[in-house]
Amino acid sequence: MKSIRYKQTASLLCIITAIVFAFMGFFTPPTGEISESVLWFVAQCLIFSGSLIGVDCVIDQRLGKHS
Repeated sequence: MKSIRYKQTASLLCIITAIVFAFMGFFTPPTGEISESVLWFVAQCLIFSGSLIGVDCVIDQRLGKHS
């Protein structure tokens, strides 16, 4: 049960981090333009979060926790 809580916390933290970095990317020079490295980091955070959430859903479904 603790493992699931850690996964959900890590997933939420990655999503928040991705949103913050994308938002901050607008205000760093050049203003209004997001660097490719920031976009890459945001994409990696969102992919990692999605994989954690997806793995939890598959495991729960196989164990019969979802109806």
